[in-house]
Amino acid sequence: GSEMCIRDRTREDGLLTIFTIHQVRLAMEFADRILGVADGTIVFDGPPQALDEEAQTHIYGSRLPDQYESESSYPRTAA
Repeated sequence: GSEMCIRDRTREDGLLTIFTIHQVRLAMEFADRILGVADGTIVFDGPPQALDEEAQTHIYGSRLPDQYESESSYPRTAA
């Protein structure tokens, strides 16, 4: 997919890519580092492997992302 192409190309060229996504599983698959923001404050900064349920609760509150029916119903935070 296009995500793989972007990741491979930026790594080959030694570039930094920053994007905002609310699909946690996709972010965990492709990101080297994830920032989680809640109410304008960074509440998580680390590798995808460290983004466990507790960390996601700090970002999304009591409803974890997998509980949302569609991306449009996600809270406005960055993952």
